[in-house]
Amino acid sequence: MQNIKNVKTRNVKSEVIFDLSLETYVCKALRVLDFLKAINPEILVLNRDIVDGWQFSRFYFPFFHLKVVPQLIKM
Repeated sequence: MQNIKNVKTRNVKSEVIFDLSLETYVCKALRVLDFLKAINPEILVLNRDIVDGWQFSRFYFPFFHLKVVPQLIKM
């Protein structure tokens, strides 16, 4: 895992992110968060299953998974 403080933000034309499935155990939320903080896209496309409603459980949504949502909104 990279330390985001040492990573320079890259300007990119566009970025497509898909199938995050933030509500699942297999989501790599810290890696996603590091990646999002390391890019500055002109266009950000969120495609499919950012949060998959049929698998969502109010009993499982870890802290770092919640941190991804405001970062996406900020971008």
